[in-house]
Amino acid sequence: MSMPDHATSDTRQPGSLSYKRKVSEKTIVLLAVVTAIAIILRIGYVHFTTIEDPVRADAGQYVIYGLNLVQHGTFSNDYPSRAPRPDSYRSPGYPAFIALAMLLGGKNAYPLIRYTQVMAGGLMAPLTFFLGVMFLPVWGAMIAAVLVALSPHLVASASYVLTETLFGFVFLCSLLLFCGAVRKRNRLLFVASGAGFGYAYLINETALLIPFIFLGIALASNGRGYRRAFQYHLFRGAAWFLVVFCLFPIAWMIRNKANLPPGAPQTISRALVTLTHGTYPGFVYKDPRYKYFPYKEDPKQPAYSASFSNFATIFWERFRVRPVRHLTWYLLEKPYYVWSWNILQGGGDVHLYPVEESFYHRVRAANVTRELMKHLHPIVLLLALFAFPLFYLQHRRKSKGFSVTDTPVLPLVTLMVCTLIHMIFFSLPRYSIPFRPELYLCSLWTVTVLVRSKYTRFMRFYSF
Repeated sequence: MSMPDHATSDTRQPGSLSYKRKVSEKTIVLLAVVTAIAIILRIGYVHFTTIEDPVRADAGQYVIYGLNLVQHGTFSNDYPSRAPRPDSYRSPGYPAFIALAMLLGGKNAYPLIRYTQVMAGGLMAPLTFFLGVMFLPVWGAMIAAVLVALSPHLVASASYVLTETLFGFVFLCSLLLFCGAVRKRNRLLFVASGAGFGYAYLINETALLIPFIFLGIALASNGRGYRRAFQYHLFRGAAWFLVVFCLFPIAWMIRNKANLPPGAPQTISRALVTLTHGTYPGFVYKDPRYKYFPYKEDPKQPAYSASFSNFATIFWERFRVRPVRHLTWYLLEKPYYVWSWNILQGGGDVHLYPVEESFYHRVRAANVTRELMKHLHPIVLLLALFAFPLFYLQHRRKSKGFSVTDTPVLPLVTLMVCTLIHMIFFSLPRYSIPFRPELYLCSLWTVTVLVRSKYTRFMRFYSF
């Protein structure tokens, strides 16, 4: 018996956007142009931006991990020596990428890392289009791809030895593969998506819960209204997805249990430090001169981040003194900061680390795109925010559920999880950069719903 093809059959639930999404040859040519522009902008940033001390702070740690992997086969943050002590303070995904660049590029490892990220960042534009075209009209998906191509934050992040570009690229690939797997009920796509999300987790631990949430939504929504055989293929593929994904965190936990010596720095230590760093309202402890680095002047910071019991005790003491200020900080200000424009701790504006010269200052045409995106940013945020109640209103009365691939539910969940995680931890704008494609897709979905609503009212009015 032949299986129905969800990509071509008319199985959309009521309330979803029913657009014909035939991608023409002209559209492919236009998408290629957009991709080329994305890559050219990122190459321009690499060539025309001079970063002050690019291997510093987090980047410096990642490089040390990469060196120890290459020279000793040990995942360690100890300065390269004869016997580095293994630890798990950082996740292994990005240091493994750096180690591979060192093995392949030798002395040219640094430019190899940057240009690999340039290509990954540029390819996020077509990936955004192909994800968007599942629930947007072609023009909406194309605009989202253009926004990804021009986004100064995505352009700049490709030039730094930091996780943002690689994580964003791998996560977006995995999300696209997952949507394709759910739509086609294809086991290989489920396996590939599970592996992709697994590697994304090894780059950034914030990806740990998202695959489980995605899978739960897919099983709860797409299992309705289909033939039993079709549901069977979905559940079987979901099982493969879950097994493959879980191999990554389980393998990492087994390694840590077996290899780490007593007292070695671990991920939980970094999580606790990040948790304490996010507790200072307005990013200030007392002295405004330490704004964005409040933990540097807090005399209790060593004790604060030493254990969860210490954290709970000190935080409760401070919360009781200023409860309203802390509630405002956590519920309102931290979500705003994590999606704000200016990179607070880095070089300012869109630069993750301080720069001596900027691509956007030297090249007028590039600066035009930066100014355009800066003025669009608050509008994009409002449209994406409006997508949440709009999606709820569209589907609250639908007893048959909805399709995860014909609606923006997975990008919306991505934005929600990202925001909630950083409401708890440190809410720096840098951490939201990998999720800009999902942000633009949700914004364009709101636009398409509003456009269709106005068009429908217009046609009804003139039908009389």
